[in-house]
Amino acid sequence: MTRAVTILAVLLLCQLLVAQGQPSLPPYAVKNAAVESIPVQPPPAPDPLRLSQAQLGQAGAVAPHRSWRGFWAMTAAATALTVADIELSQSCLQQSTCSEANPLLPRSRGAAYAIQLPLLGAGTWFSYHLKKHNRNHWWGAQVGLIVGHAIGTASGVRVAF
Repeated sequence: MTRAVTILAVLLLCQLLVAQGQPSLPPYAVKNAAVESIPVQPPPAPDPLRLSQAQLGQAGAVAPHRSWRGFWAMTAAATALTVADIELSQSCLQQSTCSEANPLLPRSRGAAYAIQLPLLGAGTWFSYHLKKHNRNHWWGAQVGLIVGHAIGTASGVRVAF
């Protein structure tokens, strides 16, 4: 159990460090960050009353800035639940007090991580790709991972304690 908590803490710390790498400046300020003596002003917003139809179509193509906090929170939750599910299942399997309900997962801890972590990475990448392209249902893959591993973790906690 101590091993699971340690792994969980390391993974959450890694998620926070990756989230810290996101620039806090808007894109127009990042381009001009080297020139500190010139104040950086945001570009003026176009006046919709003075735009032609073609310009209106181009102005509407710019997507509003969306926060990535929800993405990183769901990624951290999916990662934590994946690790908790694997560790609780492996603890239970080693004590021979339960059996794995998923026939595709092996009894080995390393093999379980070798199967589950690429699936977690694929789901996270898929959600990232959808969020990056401003799709409304980017969270679907993350919710699927969270629900699946929450069920596994809940059943593991029920059997372990």
